[in-house]
Amino acid sequence: MPNTNPPQPTPHNQPNAEQHDAEQNDPEQANAGQTNEQNDDNPSSLRAFATATGLAFQVVGIIYLMIGAGYFVVASAVDRKGSAANPDIITSGIFDPANRLQAVTTLGILAAIAGGLALATFGLGMQGEKRNSGVAAMISTTILTIIAAATCAGYLYLGPHYLRATIALAFTLINATLFMLAGQSAAVLKAHPAPEDQSIVDDAWIEEYSRIRRQRYD
Repeated sequence: MPNTNPPQPTPHNQPNAEQHDAEQNDPEQANAGQTNEQNDDNPSSLRAFATATGLAFQVVGIIYLMIGAGYFVVASAVDRKGSAANPDIITSGIFDPANRLQAVTTLGILAAIAGGLALATFGLGMQGEKRNSGVAAMISTTILTIIAAATCAGYLYLGPHYLRATIALAFTLINATLFMLAGQSAAVLKAHPAPEDQSIVDDAWIEEYSRIRRQRYD
């Protein structure tokens, strides 16, 4: 007599059946999984991290410029008063024992100004998804981290000046954090480079842009 019982699902196929039933019962979960897979395969979504990092670099670069310029103005006013009270400082070298603290401060000011310009420049490159901008940002943040750490050590050795050393330590930690962000951005831009014609504005792009604007305002 033939066997009329329906075949039972094997243990290998049973989880797939349960997953299929779960997706049918919860379509939102299925759509969310499909969206995540699409985002993982979309290079533009992966490059969004580099774009956000570039914006952060620009903001930090502008702050560095403002801090360096402001500190330069204040330090110049203080140095003029000190030079008037002690004329021997004017004729002494910058690396003399009396001026070593001033030399350390000058190094920090120049690093803040030049570093701010570099961070803003390479931040624009990362925001524009330029392939080598992340590597350039890594190099600049490495130099800034070394200078900030050396400045912190100089303040501790010459003073110790704890307040100035704390400020220099804060710059060191910020620069180290920026280095890690730049490294991740460089890896993303290397693995998923932007199309070569992405930033090219041609007649076709202008026509498409005009068409979209006409549809929006009509």
